[in-house]
Amino acid sequence: MTIDIVDDTSNNLKRKVGRSGSHGYNNSNYYKCFQNYYHGHNYLNPNPQYITNIKVSVNHWQLRDLIQVDQQNGKLYHTKDDSIREVNLLNNDKIGSDKHMEWDYFPKCFSHTRGGIVVTGGLLSSSSKAYSMNLPSLSSTDKTTKSFRTPKGLFSFYNPETEISETVKLGDVINNSVSVYPHASSQYKSYVCNNDSNLYVVDISGDRLSLDNKMNCELNTSLNNVCRSPTNDKLVTVTGDSSSIFLLDPSSNSKIKTIKTDHDSGFGISYHPNGHLFATAFQDGTCSLFDIRNLSSPLSEIKSTRPGHQAGAFRCCKFANSSVNDFLVISEHVGRVHLFDLRNLGNEDTNDHQVIVFPFALDQFADYKEQQLEVETKLSGEEKELQDSIEDDDKVSHKKFGIYGDSSNLFRSNEIGEIKRKSDLQFTAPLVYDYDYLTNVNPKLFKNYTYQTPPTSNGPDNSYLPPPEFNYPQWNTDSNNSSDDIPPENTRASISIPPQQPDPNFQFGHNSTIEHFSNPGSAESSSNAHTTARSNSSYDTYYQEAYQKSVNHIHGEMELAGVDWFDRQLLIGCEDGGVLNWDINVLGRRSFGSFSYV
Repeated sequence: MTIDIVDDTSNNLKRKVGRSGSHGYNNSNYYKCFQNYYHGHNYLNPNPQYITNIKVSVNHWQLRDLIQVDQQNGKLYHTKDDSIREVNLLNNDKIGSDKHMEWDYFPKCFSHTRGGIVVTGGLLSSSSKAYSMNLPSLSSTDKTTKSFRTPKGLFSFYNPETEISETVKLGDVINNSVSVYPHASSQYKSYVCNNDSNLYVVDISGDRLSLDNKMNCELNTSLNNVCRSPTNDKLVTVTGDSSSIFLLDPSSNSKIKTIKTDHDSGFGISYHPNGHLFATAFQDGTCSLFDIRNLSSPLSEIKSTRPGHQAGAFRCCKFANSSVNDFLVISEHVGRVHLFDLRNLGNEDTNDHQVIVFPFALDQFADYKEQQLEVETKLSGEEKELQDSIEDDDKVSHKKFGIYGDSSNLFRSNEIGEIKRKSDLQFTAPLVYDYDYLTNVNPKLFKNYTYQTPPTSNGPDNSYLPPPEFNYPQWNTDSNNSSDDIPPENTRASISIPPQQPDPNFQFGHNSTIEHFSNPGSAESSSNAHTTARSNSSYDTYYQEAYQKSVNHIHGEMELAGVDWFDRQLLIGCEDGGVLNWDINVLGRRSFGSFSYV
């Protein structure tokens, strides 16, 4: 079954939907039905938002817990080159970010606690400014063992209230994970995982850093992550480049238990707020959930959509920090985030959950829409106000807008002659899918899928902006029972880009993606695109940059940089892109035990 979208070339204010075959559906209603199925009656609200121009830096390809939210002040912290930046999420109208702290090296990992306290970890390399600095070494204060290596691990602490900033050498090699927790008045405990197999416990008091303890979890096992129980400050969980999970008591320098698994290289660790459940994410694409009261076997195991592949490696997992929303979120290396409802923990089929996809096309769409919003800002006279709010180079303004909306309102308003601004553009594909669909039916659904921008008018009246060309998702079904508005329950969604011929009366803007660009893997299409765009140098520049970015993304999906929760919102960050912000459907979770079409 296919759906053809036909434009009335004599009147661009109207759009007709044609049906092919005997099982055609009304396109706009079908699209809304899809959104209602995945959002209104399940986990998420229907219109996620996108925050542009965050550009998280991933300074080590495996370490991807790089966006973290302070639940008290609503600030999102993230890595950006050699600094930690903060984004104020509470100001919806004018979102801005500022440099929180800048270091003399590129942090590989970081952690924060209330009040903007930040610790970072990294590696002393010859290319960093810190290499030529005479940094103190905490490792030299360790009297228990003697090391003949020159310490190359870096650890930093920053307190914005006191403006105290300290950087020391700690550990023989790279520090892969750091965490920090309040300990007493103006005191903090930090746990540091190093590739030298040691967990370092650092005591922070004012401007004084001291090594409190050092524990070797397993011989020749690089440590990758550490997390402390929210209800027991004597229980710390650690994973590394082995199949083991280590439960430690740093206060007594004792190993409580070593859990043996069949998996490879643990990375993400998260505790549920109740302190009983914890989850560990492994590089082979398995996330294991344990109950601390019975560690004989995992309660459940969730699998990646691409187990055993680098793109499907689990990097980060986090429980929602609200008891109302019992969710566990797990991020794959590339493009996909699993949303697991803990109310289904007793079910045998853990694959019965949803997966959010972060396609490269979404970032393309956001870049284009941001440019249109900037144009409208200039036209409305708001540009000076925004410029005045940014006083120095460290501050950056960000746009925040909804990805979806009611497309029927868009068409109806144009039918009566109302001019719609380009900021009303909406993304053209769903982002939430069943686990089974992504794993077994259409694992590469966004491969070669790019956002195609609408043409701009070249006529005498440039104030009119035609509606965008929507590439609606196509639904495949063999069922003979159908209705005009609602698909059968057993149908699955797939993405299809119908061929489009640009109208010779329209010209493409400099930030447009044309038909030839829709297959970035084709040498022929690349050549044609260069030929088509040669007359427009600005478009040619955009094309080359966009093409280079697209070929660097596996199957058309963005490499993820981290996930976190803020109140009832899920935030997903990608490398060198924006942040996807999605509200949990609290009302739907309270009202609907199961789904049925209504």
